[in-house]
Amino acid sequence: MNSIVITAVIVIGIVGLIIGVLLGIASIVFAVKVDERVQAVYEALPHFNCGSCGYPGCQGMAQGLINSEVPISNCKPSKPEGRQKIKQILDSFEIKNSLT
Repeated sequence: MNSIVITAVIVIGIVGLIIGVLLGIASIVFAVKVDERVQAVYEALPHFNCGSCGYPGCQGMAQGLINSEVPISNCKPSKPEGRQKIKQILDSFEIKNSLT
């Protein structure tokens, strides 16, 4: 009986090790690159995800601002100082948002 338990523990340990290594490799191969510009703008948004800007959430609005598809004023819940911060971020990345 003890040899069966030891064998099972060894087999499960080896399978777990193999799966762990494969998951580690997969996380490197399939890593998603995040645009730092979008992340910076997203952090300056109010995170209400209300959709009043025409996007399903603040992440979409941030992407739209980076692509100059939407004016900053479309974010209704943001305050003037928040809009100014977003404008400064866009200027620092040299993104000309002519829609502001």
